[in-house]
Amino acid sequence: MNAVACHGDRGLDEIPRARIGLIETLAGKGMPPRAICEATGEPLSAIELVLAARRNAVKRAKERDIREFYSVHVVVPFAPVRSRQETNLDRPGMRIVVEVAAAHGVRVRDLQSVARNPRINEARQEAMYRIACETDLPLTVVGRLLRRDHSTIQYGVRAHAARHNLPLPRGMQETKR
Repeated sequence: MNAVACHGDRGLDEIPRARIGLIETLAGKGMPPRAICEATGEPLSAIELVLAARRNAVKRAKERDIREFYSVHVVVPFAPVRSRQETNLDRPGMRIVVEVAAAHGVRVRDLQSVARNPRINEARQEAMYRIACETDLPLTVVGRLLRRDHSTIQYGVRAHAARHNLPLPRGMQETKR
């Protein structure tokens, strides 16, 4: 058998790709580095560089696979997801706003907008009146629901009651001047 010198200082960049493939093939079959050195004629330091690079690549691939696995399969406890509409409906008075909007064929956002068309005004004033009558909310809170000042809410409640000959809600009875 020919004895090949297994020493030298060739770097990984200096080894032809075909030789690196051969080294990896032999290493994959379980050959020790010294035997690969003798079989390929490459220096032992170059073979160890190739094998170290191979180990690092395998290690990185395993770590990446583990990270991907856990990122997909780990269940993280979150607060229950509730839609914005569900959250708003939980606020006192908001259900009435939604009912009135549906009855008048307008959107809730129309009732909260600055639009001044008669259909929206009528629906908005009905919502003001019903919230004032059916809940114990102060006018300032009703105003926040409809994005209005409390004095605007007071005017709307009075206008709706007068238009439909309805009694004023508690606390809003006419005062003598």
